[in-house]
Amino acid sequence: MKLDYLCLGLVAALLGFSVAAESGLVASKLRYAGKAPIVSLRKALPSELPGWQVEHLRIGPTETDSSEIARTLNFDQLIFRRYHSAMGSFSLYVAYWPPQKMSPVLVGGHTPDRCWVSSGWTCDAESLSWTCDVDHKPLFPAQYRVFHDAAGEVQQVIYWHLSGGKPFGGDYHINSSRSIFAYWKSVFLYHTGGNDEQYFIRINSQQSFESLWNDPGFRKLMEALAKLCLADPVATHSKAAGDARGSPPRAGVTGG
Repeated sequence: MKLDYLCLGLVAALLGFSVAAESGLVASKLRYAGKAPIVSLRKALPSELPGWQVEHLRIGPTETDSSEIARTLNFDQLIFRRYHSAMGSFSLYVAYWPPQKMSPVLVGGHTPDRCWVSSGWTCDAESLSWTCDVDHKPLFPAQYRVFHDAAGEVQQVIYWHLSGGKPFGGDYHINSSRSIFAYWKSVFLYHTGGNDEQYFIRINSQQSFESLWNDPGFRKLMEALAKLCLADPVATHSKAAGDARGSPPRAGVTGG
């Protein structure tokens, strides 16, 4: 008898989930049907920076095969550029998903911690809350990493994954196994129309970010990223108005 009640309960739960999912998907489609794209990365992010030359890139080895990753990540828009100057170079990677396009758990599974390491890079240091501000606007805390490859090349990396206008990933450590609860929470939101737009932003360079922050061209790019999605609206109101323009990053870096 108890088994029968358990089976009935499971069936009822599945039916409830199916109804909620269908209702959520319909509501989501109605909400965004006929609307213009929410954002244009090409318009929002300058391709020309003072003192820098730009090179437009295809997705490379650190993101796995280009065609395969495009199918897997299913992004709507992608910007992938390398900027060169006399001081060195840095790369910018920005992907965008409109609401209800992709589960944030799936997007969060393709970070440098996974893709770079699987391509032969080794993580030497990390910070889980890398902070900075641009033009008096504090940015959302970023993930910071230092990697090296077999040839000895060293790259400093910062990245953000935003979902619904705030950093995603608070339910689990990015380097640890994701919790079952966080996974199914994301799945439920995805199938009930609860997922918002997402951004994944990565900047990597052999140069230190402290030196890049002092460059007017790099600062122009960071100002555009802040306006696009990276400015933390809560921190902006709590910061003192006298903070230095374009403050370099501040983070407690630990070995990893």
